[in-house]
Amino acid sequence: LTSVLGVSLSFSIVAVVPYDVWHALAAGKRLPPDGHHGEAQAAQLLQRSWSTIYWTTTVLCYLLFPFLMEFEGSGEFCVKARIRTSFRRYILFYLIYAIVVC
Repeated sequence: LTSVLGVSLSFSIVAVVPYDVWHALAAGKRLPPDGHHGEAQAAQLLQRSWSTIYWTTTVLCYLLFPFLMEFEGSGEFCVKARIRTSFRRYILFYLIYAIVVC
C-alpha cells in the first residue's frame, strides 16, 4: 500500500508539472482573457490537482506512514497487538511533539 501510494503520487507530479509549465507559458504569451471558459477550467483543474497532491502527501507523511512504520517495527506477534502498540507509540510521539512545539 505504501509503495503504491508513493509511486502514484510521484508519477502524478511528473505528469502534472509539464502541463502546468505549458499552461503558464501559454498564458504568459496571450493578451488579456477573451472569455474562453476552457482556460478557466484548465486553471481550475491544475489548482485542484496540485491541491489534491499536496494534501494527500501531507496526510500520508504525517498520519499514515508513521503509523505503518511503528506497526512494522512493533515486536508483537498478533496483528491486533501490533496495531495497539503502534497506535500507543504514535499517540505518545505526537503528544510529546505538541508539548514541545506549543
